[in-house]
Amino acid sequence: MIQRHLDLPKPKVFKNGNVAQYVYFLRIGNKEDRLFKIGTTNNPRRRMLEHERAYKVEVEVLWLSPVLTSKYTTLRVEDRMIEKWKKDKPRWEYRRNDRFVIPDDITEISIVIKKKYTVVIPS
Repeated sequence: MIQRHLDLPKPKVFKNGNVAQYVYFLRIGNKEDRLFKIGTTNNPRRRMLEHERAYKVEVEVLWLSPVLTSKYTTLRVEDRMIEKWKKDKPRWEYRRNDRFVIPDDITEISIVIKKKYTVVIPS
């Protein structure tokens, strides 16, 4: 879990001109609401601050992927996870802008890129 936005990586540009990409999983607001979001960005610091301004609540980054070289890969991972979680309805409540209310009994999720990453959801 990343406590401060300053701990997030700065934008990175590769020698070939491509920009590093990331998939993120975060909690929006207080723990009792159980509202979470998955998304993609090339600038984690900027994106988390944008979320805080938009939602007017604190955003806690629970997981940030390793550096990825392809935006297509990040978008594919995000779409795959959203579709999987939508299938878990009615237990998982989907909200617009790729947000989910996750039931209390779910204590961890898995996100698969090239390998499986397990993210513990703190209570």
